[in-house]
Amino acid sequence: MKRTLVFHPFLFAAYPIFTVYVNNMRMTSLAEAIRAILFALICAGLLWWLVNLVAKHAAKSAIIVSAFVMLFFAYGYALLGLTNGLVRLQWLERARFLVEGTGSHILWISVWAGLLVAGSWLVARQKSDLRMATGFLNVSAIAFLAILGVRFAIGAGDLLDRPRLRDTWQEAAPLPPIGSVPDRLPDIYYIIVDAYGRADLLQEVYGLDNSEFLSQLADRGFYIADHSRSNYAQTALSLASSLNFDYLDDLAHLLEASGDNRIPMQILIEDNRLVQFLHQYGYAIVEFESGYQYTRIKHDVRLTPFPGWSPSEFEEGLIMLTPLSAFRTTWADYRRQRIDYAFEHLADPAQNGRPTFTFVHLLAPHWPFLFDAEGNPVQPRGVGSHVPIFYEEFVTYYSQQLLYINKRLMPAIDTILSQSPEPPIIIVQADHGPDAGKNTAGSDWERAVRERMAILNAFYFPDQAYERLYEEITPVNTFRVVLSQYLDAELDLLEDRAFYSTYDAPYAFDDVTNLTAK
Repeated sequence: MKRTLVFHPFLFAAYPIFTVYVNNMRMTSLAEAIRAILFALICAGLLWWLVNLVAKHAAKSAIIVSAFVMLFFAYGYALLGLTNGLVRLQWLERARFLVEGTGSHILWISVWAGLLVAGSWLVARQKSDLRMATGFLNVSAIAFLAILGVRFAIGAGDLLDRPRLRDTWQEAAPLPPIGSVPDRLPDIYYIIVDAYGRADLLQEVYGLDNSEFLSQLADRGFYIADHSRSNYAQTALSLASSLNFDYLDDLAHLLEASGDNRIPMQILIEDNRLVQFLHQYGYAIVEFESGYQYTRIKHDVRLTPFPGWSPSEFEEGLIMLTPLSAFRTTWADYRRQRIDYAFEHLADPAQNGRPTFTFVHLLAPHWPFLFDAEGNPVQPRGVGSHVPIFYEEFVTYYSQQLLYINKRLMPAIDTILSQSPEPPIIIVQADHGPDAGKNTAGSDWERAVRERMAILNAFYFPDQAYERLYEEITPVNTFRVVLSQYLDAELDLLEDRAFYSTYDAPYAFDDVTNLTAK
C-alpha cells in the first residue's frame, strides 16, 4: 500500500473515556459515555487539523495528537499514583507540595508539556513516511478498544434494561389504592442528610454533644426517633427502600441483581413508588440537584445552582483525570455550591401554589469533608473525592462539617415553617450513619456496623399527631406512616430490620437487626 489509513488519534481519544465507563458501567449510563466520546472525537479532529496546518504531514500530526491525548488523560492517574505512593511510604506530610495546591499543578503540567514538546520534536525530525509507526499505532488502538469491548460485552449481559425492570418492579410491588383525597394536601419535604449519625453514636465515637440541635428541632414540634436505624448501609440501597417503602432483599433476587450492579437501585429510586403515588394526588415533585446520579428522581421541577451545564459524576471524574482539573471549578466547589444552594432555597417550593413533594439529598456531613464548622472551605486531600483519611482526621473533620450542617439546616426549616401556607410535613433523615470505624486499623467490625446503621431521624407533622411514630422506626416505614395518616393509603407497618452489605457486594445482605438494636 502506498498510503496507510490514519485513524489512531480518534481511537486513542475514545479509549480513556470508554475505559472509565467500562470500569464503572454498573454505576453510570451508556448515554453519558457516548456523549463524552463524541465530544472527544470532535476535539481530536480539530486538534489534528490545527497541528497539520503547522506540520503539513498527516502521519506526523496524527502521532503528535495521539501523544497529546495519552498524556492528557494520564495526568490524573499519575498524580493519584504519586499521592498513594507517598501515603504508603508515609512521606505525604513532607512532600505534600508535590501533589496538592497550585504549585503542584504548575510543576506537573510543565513536566507534561516538556514531554509533549520533546516527543513532538522527535516526530517532526523523522525523515521516513512513518507508515510502520502509523500502522502500529492503529493496530494498538484497535487492540486496546477490542479488549475493552470484550469486557463491555461480558458486563453488559448483567445489566437490566429499564423497561423490563420497571415492569417487573410494578408487578412485584404495585401502588397502594388511592384513598379519599383530603381537602387540603400538606406539602412534604424529604431532607436526606447523608451519613448523619444518631445522637448517642455521635457522643460515643466523636465526643460530639448534639443535644442543642435536637432540642431546637423538638422546640419546633419535631418528633425525634432516638433509637432509629437505617435499613441498609449504603445510600442507594437505603433510598431505594425508603422511597418505595419496602425491603430489597427479595426484590434484588427478583430483579436478577447480582454482584455490584447498581443500575437496579438507580432505577428504583428514579421511578419510585412514592412519586408515582403522590402524582395521583396532584402533587408537584420538586428535586434539588445533588450531583449524585443515584438520587435523581422523576420530577416536575429541578432546582439547581447551575442553570446551564454542570458536569455529572462521570464527566467530573473524566475532567479530574486531566490537567483541566487545575484550571476549573473543582468537584469540591460544585458540591459546596449545591449544598449551600439547597439551604438557601429549601423553602422555595412553599410558594408553588399546589401541593408539593420536595426531595433534597444533602451530600453532607458525609465524607469527603468540604466545610469547617463556620462554613469555610476545607480542601480535601489528593485528586478527586476518594483520598486517604485516617481515624483522627475523620472524627475531627466530620464533627466540624456536621456542626455546619446544623447551623444551616435550622434556619432553612424555620423558613419552610414560616412561608408554608399550610403546615407542612418535614422529614429530616439520614440514609446511613458515618463510618470512622472503618478508618481504624484492625477496627472492630461490630462497632463499625453499629456506627454505620445508627441515624438521625426526625419528623414534623402538621398536627403533631405522632401516635404512629416510635423511637425505633426505620426509614422503610417512613412513608407507610405518612401516606396512611395523611393520604388514607392504609399501609401496614413492616418489621424494622437492618441489613449490612459491603460496597463491592451490595446485595449480599447480612441481617444485623439484633446487633444494631439499642
